[in-house]
Amino acid sequence: MKNFVPVFIVVLIGLTSCEDDVYSSDEVVVKACVDAKITDFEEKNICSKSGDVKEYVFQNQQVYVFNPGDCGADMTAEVIDANCTTLGYLGGITGNTKINGVDFSNASYVRTLWRKDPNNKQAIQQDEATQLANQKLAIENTVASYSCTNESDWTFMAIGSKACGGPEGYIAFPKSIAQTVMPQIESYTQARKEFDIKWGMASDCAYAVPPSKVTCNNGKPELVY
Repeated sequence: MKNFVPVFIVVLIGLTSCEDDVYSSDEVVVKACVDAKITDFEEKNICSKSGDVKEYVFQNQQVYVFNPGDCGADMTAEVIDANCTTLGYLGGITGNTKINGVDFSNASYVRTLWRKDPNNKQAIQQDEATQLANQKLAIENTVASYSCTNESDWTFMAIGSKACGGPEGYIAFPKSIAQTVMPQIESYTQARKEFDIKWGMASDCAYAVPPSKVTCNNGKPELVY
């Protein structure tokens, strides 16, 4: 009984802690593997404004939920035990709520070991830059899905924006998809302008000379300057 009482008190304190309390990994006693996983998770966490690691008591054992955040509808939260063994995943497309066949709502919250800082400007800027890159890539992939066999069927327009002024460059695309792809290009260009203004970005001031026409080379469009 002498050994049991202190342990009970520690657990009781943890269970009655407010969920908003944040404990850094050096303020709590966790196994080395969990601590290392938290460090790795913090470095790789892709959501700029959300994400956390929380400790719970579930099925009579300590478990840790690694929630990546809410920047993706199909993202899942990994649940591990104190030995870093994966027990399952919560959320995702199916909205799973069970671990080992038991609803995780039965778990008792203990404490938050780590939480993403929503005011981390560097992370937010990187997240927005990644979104811009993906937006441009989606346009390029759409265009790349069409074969260029007749140059008269193709056209081009400016794309993107330099902080110093003018477009990043030009992109060729089939006239047949102009009504679809042109609004996407305009949307990306506007987003790029807003990004540069928001973050005070700098760029070279070289003028992007517009091409004179589009030619086809081995099924691919080429801009002629």
